Amino acid sequence: GHLLNDGAPVTVDVSDAAGRRDAHTGWIRDGHFDTALTLSPDDGPFVVRLKTANGHETREIGLSDAPRNQTIRSAE
Repeated sequence: GHLLNDGAPVTVDVSDAAGRRDAHTGWIRDGHFDTALTLSPDDGPFVVRLKTANGHETREIGLSDAPRNQTIRSAE
């Protein structure tokens, strides 16, 4: 029922306001991709680039008090 099957490869590349970047690769599991970033939540806003087999999406996000889950849907 998910857009991507379990095991589909994912790459996330995040950059903060100062241009520092953190990138991770992994796989979809139960419709989600989880990773821990080394960037400080105080250094936003962040640009998040997500690439999957279905395409890619780029989004700018800010974190208020503490890191929280972000939902980004891949788009062609």
